[in-house]
Amino acid sequence: NGGVDVPVDLISKFDIILFGLHSNIPRGKSEEYYTELLLSSMQTHPYVDVLTHPDIKFYPVNIKRVVETAALLGIAVEFNNANIMYEKTNLNKMKELVEAVRETECTAVISSDAHFIYEIGEDKQVIETVKKYKMPQVNFINSTFELLLDFIEKRRKNKNKN
Repeated sequence: NGGVDVPVDLISKFDIILFGLHSNIPRGKSEEYYTELLLSSMQTHPYVDVLTHPDIKFYPVNIKRVVETAALLGIAVEFNNANIMYEKTNLNKMKELVEAVRETECTAVISSDAHFIYEIGEDKQVIETVKKYKMPQVNFINSTFELLLDFIEKRRKNKNKN
């Protein structure tokens, strides 16, 4: 229904809230179903900051609609290294994601999405893939510490308005 797993009273204690479709969501539904879940979550919850792996194979979404909405709301989208390493990324959807981010100037983040300690900071596969699709480096909010702090501050102001 577009809900989130974190109790709302805890939200203010976090600098960044990530959200996305994960294993608690049933697989095998339509692209429209998953797209509407993400759109609903983004539009209903002003405190979500980063949409995780919208290009994951198990939950197909309309990338263009999702990224347009994220850009409008100031939400960043994630490019996820672990999903590429473990072949969970739909590479056609990732290419669409790069194109949509470029067209909308949506902010984006590179993530190792480490599931094991030795994966922390691992981003080689995702960097190579986004370069192949000609993703501009300037869109990544975590390419410099200053860009990341700026993103957190902008999102904090947005959260305080709501």
